[in-house]
Amino acid sequence: MSIKKAVSRLIKRFGIGHSSIELDEELEFHLEKEIEQNLAAGMSPHEARRRALISFGGVQQTRESIRQLYWLRLWDRLLQDLGYALRMMRKNPLFTAIVVGVLTIGIGANTAIFSIIDVVLLKMLPIRNPEQLVSLGYHDERGKLFSDFSYPAFQRIRDRNEVFAGVFAAQNQTSLRITFTGRGGEQNEPATIKLVSGTYFPVLGVDAVLGRTLTPEDDTVAGAHPLAVISYGYWKRRLTLDPQVLGKTFAANQTIFTIVGVAPPGFFGETVGEAPDMWLPLAMKDQLESDDTTLNSANTFWLDILGRLKPDISPARAAAAMTVLLKEVNGETMGPKAGRMELRAQVKPASKGLDVLRQRFFHPLRILMAVVGLVLLVACVSVASLLTARAVARQKEIAVRVTLGASNRRLVQQLLTESILLASMSGLLGLLLTWWMGRALTAFLFDRDVALNLGLNNQVLLFTIVVSILTGTVFGLAPAVQVLRSNLVNSLKDDPVGSGGLKRGLGFRRALVVAQIALCMLLVMTAGLFVRSLQKLNNIDPGFNKENLLLVTMEPQAGVDSAHLKSIFQEVLDKCRDLPGVRSCSVSLGSFGDGAITMGPMVAEGYIPKPGEDATLEADVISPGFFTTMGIPVLLGRDFRPQDDSAIPKVVIINETLARYYFGNSSPLGKHLGWGRIDRRPLEIVGVVKDSKYGNLGEQTPRFFYLPFLQQADSFAGVIRLLEVRTMADPGMVAAEVRDKVNSTTSSLQVQKINTMMIQVQDSLRQQSMLARLASSFGLFALLLASMGLYGIMSHAVTRRTNEIGIRMALGAQRSQILWMMLREALLLVAVGMIVGIPAALACTRLASSLISGLVFGVKAIEPNVILASVLILGLVALLAGYAPARRAARISPLQAIRHE
Repeated sequence: MSIKKAVSRLIKRFGIGHSSIELDEELEFHLEKEIEQNLAAGMSPHEARRRALISFGGVQQTRESIRQLYWLRLWDRLLQDLGYALRMMRKNPLFTAIVVGVLTIGIGANTAIFSIIDVVLLKMLPIRNPEQLVSLGYHDERGKLFSDFSYPAFQRIRDRNEVFAGVFAAQNQTSLRITFTGRGGEQNEPATIKLVSGTYFPVLGVDAVLGRTLTPEDDTVAGAHPLAVISYGYWKRRLTLDPQVLGKTFAANQTIFTIVGVAPPGFFGETVGEAPDMWLPLAMKDQLESDDTTLNSANTFWLDILGRLKPDISPARAAAAMTVLLKEVNGETMGPKAGRMELRAQVKPASKGLDVLRQRFFHPLRILMAVVGLVLLVACVSVASLLTARAVARQKEIAVRVTLGASNRRLVQQLLTESILLASMSGLLGLLLTWWMGRALTAFLFDRDVALNLGLNNQVLLFTIVVSILTGTVFGLAPAVQVLRSNLVNSLKDDPVGSGGLKRGLGFRRALVVAQIALCMLLVMTAGLFVRSLQKLNNIDPGFNKENLLLVTMEPQAGVDSAHLKSIFQEVLDKCRDLPGVRSCSVSLGSFGDGAITMGPMVAEGYIPKPGEDATLEADVISPGFFTTMGIPVLLGRDFRPQDDSAIPKVVIINETLARYYFGNSSPLGKHLGWGRIDRRPLEIVGVVKDSKYGNLGEQTPRFFYLPFLQQADSFAGVIRLLEVRTMADPGMVAAEVRDKVNSTTSSLQVQKINTMMIQVQDSLRQQSMLARLASSFGLFALLLASMGLYGIMSHAVTRRTNEIGIRMALGAQRSQILWMMLREALLLVAVGMIVGIPAALACTRLASSLISGLVFGVKAIEPNVILASVLILGLVALLAGYAPARRAARISPLQAIRHE
């Protein structure tokens, strides 16, 4: 054999899919043959090998040419498969639309949830070397964790620590009304601000895109540097990217601030979920609030502290050093007694930002990811059933291709190409769906003031690609396996209806329907748990009357004399009481869902505390008439009176839980509460009120007490923020009048927000409501897919058994018997699915009980009512999906049925 013929033979043989070892062995075989021929011609061994290599043209070159041809042929066949797949899709547009629509919802939902998880749980902050960033906190003697610090404590930590390369402090973002001065100004508008130390931007390693950032020199003297750095988004949205923005001024609480810089695009700070419009120096704190003593107060804890670790310092070593420093700082700022407290510092990695949002939504996001993952799995099973049916219908075509020489591998490759192409198209459409669904989920899941950047990034794009390919492979394997198992010889016969391949195809599709039902069972039971939990939360008695109650949040302006605020609030109450339709009104620090403060350590007269007992209590500051306005019954004693002012001994009203905890079954009236010691600032108990909910509906009622507003120190009057108005009818009808009355009382007090208690209570259930709605929506979608699969299998069964039905009816079978015969088959499939699905669902809920327990209220992971409801729902779906094919079978004419082929 000549060398050219040998190489040609190699190319034909190894053009596709053989291993490099086989190729090397074949090349070596032909080279040895050539050497043997040269030796027979009388050449020396060395010369024979040299001539053979020259004649062969180089073994490595031959190997590379064959491999290059392999990839060219592979690419050529891939293009052929893609072209054929596109022609098949064009030939069956309805089928293609159904498959792509089903997969788009499944892939889009998964991508949308992942995009939120990526932002909240996975993505690092857009700063320099985020892995070096840590947050500082401390545990007190009871082990309770705190993360708020005073400004004097921050100054000492910043200047005296030896473990951080830099430290900064920041306050949570707040809303402030500002007025731009100069051209286009004099318009009062809201803006979100964040007070930060001068070390904020340098420690984060963030430079301004225009101008400069705040520096340590801007934060040295209180009130001396009214400067602002605005966000890129605010610059674009409010100032239309004005290049002359530097030097512009705006007024906030009668203080003029100057814009000195613009932060880079995408920078939002150190807290995920926040998106401040501007950053201001901490030293301007007292100029922005009515209480002008916060900045240098050692007893006011309002700052988060973060730092960048030095290269050779571990978090554990930093925590040990900071424990010593915190004890010193506590003694210097709070006094010698506080300095003796055993505090233990906590230094946590903060590369992903402060974990407030992450802690709150870690479990809900994981649950949602599992739910949408199940939805995608149901969608895959549904599409696999459709493709299996189409593969059965294409068996003649496939048999012809096998007859013409197509291998099993070639057929599987073609079918997988078709399925992956469908999944890829669905993935592209899913990205479009992600844009809309991600924002809808954000609105459902998070509070209104949470801002998340859910734009398309590399991680989301990679996730979509991987999910699309895996999805296409998963549902594409089902028809491929079915093709390999089929008897393709029988497929060439004229009567394929009774062929074994079709029977096996029908059995395989039944198995897929059972799998769909089992997965649906898990989804429906999950949705049932959340719905049941929401129902129980809605049925809870909050302890107050939430009907016809208006809540008005008021904001005192900076510089207002705190002693004068009492008379201002009293004037507001007098004006609002005179409004038509108003029954009563009151003012307080806060109400349900916000406003409670923690006080302690507290002691009760005659009670001996246990070692390590938590002596902090929650409290509210209220005006007379609060309990009447809120609809909270006074069970013992009396309500606060206008005479309960600073001229008489201090009094307090407690809730039932506090009374039982400290005084058991004896009456607490006339006894005392106190701070630290009972003989220091004693508070006489004059009343006991019914327990009510304070933070959320599912909370365990805390020990709670109420202080009279009129007895508090003048500086404490600044904490009053809320006006409650009880109306005779819809509170929305008097909202505008109440706003006008408050705003007209004095320019130093303005309405910030108006809400109703009904809406506030519903907002407290936002997370549970969102989980119930989304889980129910995805459960309904899965049920729809399962019913489609069941309808398809029953329709196919009716077609296959038409002759049998005709014979049965000819022998006297009644239409009702035929109807029940077909319905029984549908119910049997659902029953098998339930038998598989219920244990799987129970096992999954047990495994996920730690996740679910924090998200459901009053519901066990295994709830008999939920299981029963799920069984009834799936049974009803089976009846509806199987009834139409069964009814069609019952109405078949016996004569036509016998003649049917």
